[in-house]
Amino acid sequence: MNKETLGNTNIEIGASVNLLDTDQQLINQYRSSFDALSDENRRRSFRNVISYSGNCGFANGGSCQYLINTDTGNTYRVTVRVQWYRGIDSGSDDRVFTINAGSKLYLGCTKGNDLPTTRYDRQVVGEEIL
Repeated sequence: MNKETLGNTNIEIGASVNLLDTDQQLINQYRSSFDALSDENRRRSFRNVISYSGNCGFANGGSCQYLINTDTGNTYRVTVRVQWYRGIDSGSDDRVFTINAGSKLYLGCTKGNDLPTTRYDRQVVGEEIL
């Protein structure tokens, strides 16, 4: 796993972090919206979402990204696509995380600490109940 500095702390990408009150509110809102969907739309929707909280990266110009499992009853294997851009270079790769029911993982910062700055975009592209 890769490590990043977040404040005065080194944190591993994929590390479990505590849910905040705002995270619990997000889970509750998402679950209400998910429950209101038709069966077909539920099958097309992911239960794991990416949230943004706090600043990080070069000159604190990025946002911390977290994966939140809104399903409080199931553990998932989640595939997150990471697309990166640095100057004229770009690329992408898929990373797989196991996330416990109703929990939160650190995914990384949207901006690197390098020059020229690397920008990262992440999205959930797959999930499987374990």
